[in-house]
Amino acid sequence: RMAAARGLCRHDTAADKALKLLIDELQSPHEWVRLNSAIVLDSIGDQARPAIPVLKESLKDTHNKYVVRVANRTLNKLLGTSNRVR
Repeated sequence: RMAAARGLCRHDTAADKALKLLIDELQSPHEWVRLNSAIVLDSIGDQARPAIPVLKESLKDTHNKYVVRVANRTLNKLLGTSNRVR
């Protein structure tokens, strides 16, 4: 599903539906699903802007620091910031 969502976003085909899936999966109870979603959001660039609020919430993920790091990187790219995570 994540790979399909990435493809849809890259080809701008049903990108809205794909982005909704990615946002939903970023809130999944499964940490590796959240990580995969964060990675895809990072890879789609400006198309990920609607996910900014959920990405910010992901910075509080206490179960998977990889999610936090990828979310932080994505937010830095989208917002032009240089925040670091510990």
